[in-house]
Amino acid sequence: MAWEQEKKEKYTIFKPIVTNAQDFEKDILSLNKAENKIIDTRSVSLSETAIAHFSKLFNQHANDQRSFIIVVSSLDEMTRFEDYFIAVPTISEAIDYIYMEELERNL
Repeated sequence: MAWEQEKKEKYTIFKPIVTNAQDFEKDILSLNKAENKIIDTRSVSLSETAIAHFSKLFNQHANDQRSFIIVVSSLDEMTRFEDYFIAVPTISEAIDYIYMEELERNL
């Protein structure tokens, strides 16, 4: 599996190109923590393993003063994931969130 990437000035949007769930879980771990990220998961189902990997990456990004935002397909998923990482329903909201976090870090 691979990631479709759209690089912007302050962040990169990652969209999974899924072949199977196991490859997706492995590829999550290949994401580095050197930049702000938006992960668009609206086209995939998140397994418990994937959620755990995203949670770990979220914490690593937070420790490094980087944003890590997951775009999910429903409000129910937002509620389900809120204890693990930042989840929002649209790319636009993810971008806004990154800019808000950037402003907070600069204060």
